[in-house]
Amino acid sequence: MENISVAELANKLFISPSHLTRVFKHETGMSVIEYILQHKIEKAKEMLAQPGTKVYETALALGYTSLSHFNRIFHRYTGCTPKEYQLGLKKARE
Repeated sequence: MENISVAELANKLFISPSHLTRVFKHETGMSVIEYILQHKIEKAKEMLAQPGTKVYETALALGYTSLSHFNRIFHRYTGCTPKEYQLGLKKARE
């Protein structure tokens, strides 16, 4: 998954970063960064649900260069670590 900054996204849309930030927040109720993080975590959950998927592979595929940072973000949005998430899915399948 490609990492993109607010400035790069705004540039692609031919608007200023501040305008993008303001309009996006008004329309969605969340910041652009918050939206991107949520999207990445949903993708991570899909990937981690596949048997044999490793947490570090998921983190790298989503553009995280630090596994500890990925773990913190995942925990913030789901209430559990990626490994705990996988273990919960495994138990639910049994």
